[in-house]
Amino acid sequence: MSTPVVATPPRFYAGLDWASKTHAVCVVDAHGTIRARFEIANTGKTFTGLVNRLVKLQELGVAIERSDGPLVEALLDAGVPVFVITPRQVKGLRSRYTGSVPSPTPVTPTSWPTCCAPTATGSPR
Repeated sequence: MSTPVVATPPRFYAGLDWASKTHAVCVVDAHGTIRARFEIANTGKTFTGLVNRLVKLQELGVAIERSDGPLVEALLDAGVPVFVITPRQVKGLRSRYTGSVPSPTPVTPTSWPTCCAPTATGSPR
């Protein structure tokens, strides 16, 4: 497994809200417009389908609160850059956007990781 090198920013970011039973996925473009939003069950079989679905978007970076596990490994094996977003960053976004004035693109729990991805410090995993 090799770590993908990101020469230019991805056209799309997918945020994965990791959970014990169901993972929420939100894909946004460079302007923050939501392009897709869906959920997948937490099973190894669904990871293959998710990775294939995300790879089809091309020029994609994935933001997730985990730095390890079978989903992260599957994404890296497929050559998808993974941006690890710390729970502290997500918590900060929750306090920033909860109860705020509505924006053109609503920030929801599913899309929180995608908001962090363009400003994530360091390089992708």
